[in-house]
Amino acid sequence: MDANYSVASIFGIWKTKSVNGNTGRDLVGAALSIYSSRTTMLLYNSYTKCVEELTLVKRGNKAKWLVTIPKFEIQEKSRNFSPEGVKSCFENQAYLKVFEYYCMQGYSIRYSSSMAVDCYQMFIK
Repeated sequence: MDANYSVASIFGIWKTKSVNGNTGRDLVGAALSIYSSRTTMLLYNSYTKCVEELTLVKRGNKAKWLVTIPKFEIQEKSRNFSPEGVKSCFENQAYLKVFEYYCMQGYSIRYSSSMAVDCYQMFIK
């Protein structure tokens, strides 16, 4: 991967073999993984009912996942926002006003064009 670039994946885990007819309420687990200079994963642990952050640590030829944040919680407020389709500001004045509002409130923009990477960033910040 190029410098300062990340890719990510979002996973859903259901009890059934087919996801047809299931909703998010039927999930038994979920994960959001990001692959970059640091490979991490947010994983819902159904036994502890907590979201954990795990980090892949490599030593020589061996690699293992370590729990780096045992009880990951999203903060009530964030100073980041991730606008989808910034080009829409040109075509939609209402969207431009929303965009301007967040900029004027001092929020940091996060938009990598990769939804999973942006979600991870929002969770971490």
